[in-house]
Amino acid sequence: MLAEWLSDLKGTTRVRIEIPRRGEGVRLVSMAVENARQVLLEKINQGQAWDTLAAGIMHELQLAGLPGRVECLDISNIGGELAVGSLVCFIDGQPEKRGYRHYRIHQVKGPDDYAMMSEVLTRRFAEPAGSAILPCPDLLVLDGGKGQLNVGLSVLATLGKEKGPELVAIAKGGEGENDRLFRPGRKNPIVLPLHSPVLLYCMRIRDEAHRFGITFHRRLRGKNTLQSVLDRVPGIGPIKKKALLIKFGSIKKVREATVAELEEVSGIGKELALEIKKIFV
Repeated sequence: MLAEWLSDLKGTTRVRIEIPRRGEGVRLVSMAVENARQVLLEKINQGQAWDTLAAGIMHELQLAGLPGRVECLDISNIGGELAVGSLVCFIDGQPEKRGYRHYRIHQVKGPDDYAMMSEVLTRRFAEPAGSAILPCPDLLVLDGGKGQLNVGLSVLATLGKEKGPELVAIAKGGEGENDRLFRPGRKNPIVLPLHSPVLLYCMRIRDEAHRFGITFHRRLRGKNTLQSVLDRVPGIGPIKKKALLIKFGSIKKVREATVAELEEVSGIGKELALEIKKIFV
């Protein structure tokens, strides 16, 4: 029955189960069992370590429950341009990439971090009609200070989700100072020792959100720069610009492309390819 089930899963060829009694086969099976045992022990130890850390987070931040699902939001922009909200997700202390999201800022013009955070949080926690949203986190970490924390509280109240995720904002400390944690209902920040596992965990997830945002932001800037450069080429409109972006993806790749490679793009003949090459000379 096991062989038939595995064969159905594989789908292409039939699976045959062998039980070696001696020689190389026995050694390989023994090695596989030992590897599986080590992986299991690591997972058990990892789970025990997270249970301890989760209890510490709950205690230090005075949460109502254990933070199994933790999300963190970071806003990145340059002078308000190409602003992006980056959301990362950790489950039981480990990154959950399926919960990662990027949000382009559409409603805010100019450098207004509070308004940008409000827009992204509204989109994250609003219930879109006819579509599934991410599960509600137990704890939401906001990159910033008391202002960002108040924005989060305001958005959740507006959406009727006051009993939604618990909030904490993490702000970088001044020179020689540790990062500070802000919680609702507290006038002063929570200041933990630099070696505190709770502080290190909050910093880790904040830094991951920052990394995720910067990576996407660089990609957007690259595409924006490419479009600006191509605007200087007569005969290159939105459709041909998009075709070049799909084909090459970055200004560096377009610069490195040969005339023949540029001609392969739909709508780009030899004459246009030569014009494109000229702007990079």
